[in-house]
Amino acid sequence: MITPTPGDTPWEFRYDSRLNRYRINRGGNGPQIPRFLLWDGLNVLEERDISGNLAVRYTYGYSSIYGIGSCVEIYVPGTPNKTYTLIMDHRGTAHVLLDESSAETGRRHRLQTDECTSEQAAHSNNSGNCCRNATHRGLV
Repeated sequence: MITPTPGDTPWEFRYDSRLNRYRINRGGNGPQIPRFLLWDGLNVLEERDISGNLAVRYTYGYSSIYGIGSCVEIYVPGTPNKTYTLIMDHRGTAHVLLDESSAETGRRHRLQTDECTSEQAAHSNNSGNCCRNATHRGLV
């Protein structure tokens, strides 16, 4: 989970005329690296860097409503490439994040009111924007 500290640059989001977020800059005290988003309905399919290179790809499971799916996999190219799998709870909220070897890299416990009661993450966050329950809150 990323917690802003005094002096950090704020996160920046840009939206198109249909209110789709098309750019995100995570701010913080490190380098400012904007990402551009490719959407399908309400699902973010990819994040690309300023040069157009793939930064993150998201895979969604079955949905009875087109364009509203649950993220089931996050692919992060790099050295080495990494693929994360999301395990959902009964509400479709990301509960556990597994790496390619099925090792647990993050876990979140929530109350019935959707209030997060605890989180554990065994790595740094800077890869994704979608799969909101995983990436926005720091599991990836």
